[in-house]
Amino acid sequence: DSWYRTAGEAAPAGKELTAWSGQTLAQWTGSAGFGDMAFRDGLLRGTTDTRDPVLTSSALNVRAGRYTRLAVEMRLDKPGGGAQLFWSTASTTANEAASVAVPTVSDGQWHTYIFEVGKNPYWGGCVTSLRFDPVSAEGVAVEIRSIRLE
Repeated sequence: DSWYRTAGEAAPAGKELTAWSGQTLAQWTGSAGFGDMAFRDGLLRGTTDTRDPVLTSSALNVRAGRYTRLAVEMRLDKPGGGAQLFWSTASTTANEAASVAVPTVSDGQWHTYIFEVGKNPYWGGCVTSLRFDPVSAEGVAVEIRSIRLE
């Protein structure tokens, strides 16, 4: 556990928050690619205005070894390509190698998307932030009900 204390000290101040729903979803922000992403009526809602929309978590301090997957409850109104999850740790920044992608369904219904982060060799150490790209298309209405590490 000394490695985690050392990594945590090197990381920006953050929380070991691992589940976001209801009001805590407001801690995720649309940092790019959304014209109107906001927390409304208990959901993160917005429409993409580029092919690379980005949502980012607040600062974290999460022990990666405790979690093997991340689940996102989301619905899309039209085809948007796949979703991709990236992460940063105390020693690395988000990059393609430190990511997991999944296909999405665009039928206007709620779906739970599972990102098997534990299968990625770059998932480890102290996770300091998460980046979620829900689609890879412009003009897609995105609604997110929850995000959680499991």
